[in-house]
Amino acid sequence: MKVLTPEDVQIRISSLDYHDILTLLPEMSDRQQSILNKAFTIVKKRTRGEARWDVNDLIYAVFEADRTQDDERERKRQAPLPRPWSGN
Repeated sequence: MKVLTPEDVQIRISSLDYHDILTLLPEMSDRQQSILNKAFTIVKKRTRGEARWDVNDLIYAVFEADRTQDDERERKRQAPLPRPWSGN
């Protein structure tokens, strides 16, 4: 029987699910978790859940997901505000 040390163990990031990755990272805000979740979904869709991907793919997807969220927020900010009710 061979005993492995933590340094001997390597796990492909693409074999982890979203919650596994979340537990490996420090505590994050709700927005950060949302962006990570969206990025994880982007990577999974791109690889169709079959191909291997690495941390660089996830980082790229995080930037993409963050841009998408910022674009959505900007569109919401630019939407016309509802007119206040006037009781005249």
